[in-house]
Amino acid sequence: MEQQQQQQLSFSPKRIVVVGGGLAGTLEALFLAKRLGNAYEIRVYEKREDPRLQAESSGRSINLALSTRGLTALEKVGLAKEVLASGVPMYGRGIHHMNGRFEIQPYGISKKGEFLTSISRHLLNCILLNACERAGVLIYFRKACSSIDLTNNVLYFEEAEVFNLDRSVDSTEQVLGGEFDSFSSRFTDLDLQVTGDVAYNVNMIKADIIVGADGVFSKVRQVLENSAQSKFHYSQVYLPTCYKELTISPSPSGSYVMYPNCLHIWPRGRFMLIALPNSDGSFTCTLFMDEEGSAVSFKKIETSEHLLKLFSTYFKDVIPLIPDLAKQYFQSPLSFLMYTQCEPYHFKDRVVLIGDAAHAIVPFYGQGCNLAFEDCRILDELIELHSGKWSEILQHFSKSRKPNADVIARLALENYLEMAEKTSSRLFLFWKRIQIILSEWFPNTFPSLYRLVSFTNIPYKDATCIAEQGHATLRKYLVCGMCLTALGSFYGVKYLWRSK
Repeated sequence: MEQQQQQQLSFSPKRIVVVGGGLAGTLEALFLAKRLGNAYEIRVYEKREDPRLQAESSGRSINLALSTRGLTALEKVGLAKEVLASGVPMYGRGIHHMNGRFEIQPYGISKKGEFLTSISRHLLNCILLNACERAGVLIYFRKACSSIDLTNNVLYFEEAEVFNLDRSVDSTEQVLGGEFDSFSSRFTDLDLQVTGDVAYNVNMIKADIIVGADGVFSKVRQVLENSAQSKFHYSQVYLPTCYKELTISPSPSGSYVMYPNCLHIWPRGRFMLIALPNSDGSFTCTLFMDEEGSAVSFKKIETSEHLLKLFSTYFKDVIPLIPDLAKQYFQSPLSFLMYTQCEPYHFKDRVVLIGDAAHAIVPFYGQGCNLAFEDCRILDELIELHSGKWSEILQHFSKSRKPNADVIARLALENYLEMAEKTSSRLFLFWKRIQIILSEWFPNTFPSLYRLVSFTNIPYKDATCIAEQGHATLRKYLVCGMCLTALGSFYGVKYLWRSK
């Protein structure tokens, strides 16, 4: 039997296997099919059921906010127009203050019409899967990667039973596009998978290149971490902040019950509620709070009365918009947030990690999915640059992506403070308005960091340096202005004193 399996492996075609059929995995498979489809067989293995055959699941993923980085990658594979048509444009933040006042804080530069696009993860995943099939990618569902032989580049898959996807641990690419790896499930063997007139043993798949796009609990990354062959470092950090998802339904006529073209935020200090529009007239809401230990936390909401008191105090205008608030709240699972870091993102000339498998980040800059899609675009550009020399491609990928992923991970953590606390501060809003005006008038001298991150393809690390230079220039001008004002006041007073 073992000899027969080895014979099967030796006669396999050149093949790239993508582990994970979420957002990063399907987009990467599409890039590979368009770039290398004539030279390689491209396969995707996904442990879940085909999402196109299922209703959209709730309680699992915060809506995606696609920005320039993500859309640029989609444009490269010809999907940007379809995705934009399926989403809802958001031109700014819609801030709901405690006193009931509502205001819009615009994104980017208004004269350029810059906006984010809100789209459901499920819908985007379906669009990508359809595109993969049109491009000739072979997609296998309910196939869980159980182990990998790194020496021979052989993957072992087992057929996963249907299991509950609404898990209580999440991260940004799960929040903006990954999959779970650790789950309690029994497996059943499936001997053969037939493609055309060739039968392959699904338990043993030979690959020339392995792409790990299997989310924050990546099996591919776990194999690298545990291998004596790889010098691999990995860390993960859980946040005290958790979240639950709620839905604001459209009106009886199907229209939006709030202004649709913004990201709605109810900032309340240590906690907040956000809502992103969907194309069907609904809003996907996410309540972020500490699990326990704070004055307001999930642990303290045990009854419908506790929940109503919380919303009556802090989110009063939301109550009439969600008639079944208590039912939704207590049925929605409590999900945790975490971020991960690892190094390097590759192993020799045969394995590479992308998306959450390489760098899960928290969702507060809206860049998790955009970062993953940018991975796909950069990897495609490096394949062209290095003419298919995989050792050079993967080394370059790790070297260029790691510093940038670390930067946006830090910015995402910092942005939670801005969204939850500072957006309701008058001083912060005054400073923001000055920044917007200056970036409108002098975009090259005083660029906004948020704009550089969300509306350009400038590497994250370079974007922070450019923004800091702009801030340093602004501080110099402010200091000079204050000095000149003080000097003018001094001589003015002196002149008035002498004239007496």
